[in-house]
Amino acid sequence: MLEGAKPILELLRSAPDQVVEVVVTSNFLDRHTSSERKQVLEASGRVYSCPMERFSPLSDVDSSQGILALVRRPTWDQQTILARPRLLGVYGDRLQDPTNLGSIIRTAAALDIGGLWLTAHSVDVFNPKVVRATAGTLFRLPIFLHAELQDLVQAGCTVLAADSAHRDSISLRSIHSLPARTIVALGSEGQGLSPATLQAARTRLTVPLRKGVESLNVAAAAAMILYHLSGLPSSR
Repeated sequence: MLEGAKPILELLRSAPDQVVEVVVTSNFLDRHTSSERKQVLEASGRVYSCPMERFSPLSDVDSSQGILALVRRPTWDQQTILARPRLLGVYGDRLQDPTNLGSIIRTAAALDIGGLWLTAHSVDVFNPKVVRATAGTLFRLPIFLHAELQDLVQAGCTVLAADSAHRDSISLRSIHSLPARTIVALGSEGQGLSPATLQAARTRLTVPLRKGVESLNVAAAAAMILYHLSGLPSSR
């Protein structure tokens, strides 16, 4: 279930066939433009209107915008993604904070990252807090659950591990090119990357920080790393 004007309107623009049903209140219709109202009322799925007092029990937020949608979960073909000659992807190792994961998805979608692979002990990607934090971009990024890093390595991907604690980690600024198929491994703030992930990595990298600042949260680090790497040429 999606809730909120921004993610639902974005989904109606980008993937309207994913929308099964929309529930809307007069509060929403009164506060939005005629084009937005038309977009909702002409949605390909069924549209229901209900008073706010009946809508409120359906909502999981304190101040609802008066619109929610039942949507189909997206499906992606991993083999098609891994067959691309050039790929920059993200491997999330036990990412458990829903807001951080949602922010990473939003950043990755904005930068046209090839995909996100999440380990079995990561937060549910369809957790309402994750969905809200993606701001409607959840359906733009291929996401694969219960991922095993070894599968990506066997598919010919090179792993770069974000590891600020290791003395041999190289500065992000010193990376000027990438293997054509690269996966960036990100760990949870509490546990970091697993030993198996670190062992599989060809390189460990870190975001250079001002002296006295120990670290960034994983969403901020991901944004900086992906922005830098997504603009690099392939190494020869």
